[in-house]
Amino acid sequence: MRIDDDIFESNIRGLARLLKNLDAKIDKLLVADSSVMDERLFDNQDLCLFLKVTPRTLQRYRNQGLIPFKTICKRNYYKESDVNIFVNKYFGGKTQPTDKDKYKRKNKRCDDDTEDVVV
Repeated sequence: MRIDDDIFESNIRGLARLLKNLDAKIDKLLVADSSVMDERLFDNQDLCLFLKVTPRTLQRYRNQGLIPFKTICKRNYYKESDVNIFVNKYFGGKTQPTDKDKYKRKNKRCDDDTEDVVV
């Protein structure tokens, strides 16, 4: 297969333009601050890393209405103030056992039990 030099050169120039535009868009995204009206926004991945939970756990929090969110372009976003309220309410005082505590209790070995025997 043989391609004319002119066609090849025009294709290379077009590819170079596309790469330059892509590079500019990536730079813009990296520099962009993800905030709305001076409030930071978290996406699913950011919030999972922050709360140290899995995406499925975060989905369960959304389904139960524990944390408010907005869907923009098929992606979920969480306002920093809502996240702070959620953390203070459900992770702050820890008056009730969490899923992690329940899992530890459920999987505790028998020889770990230290019951006092009253005679």
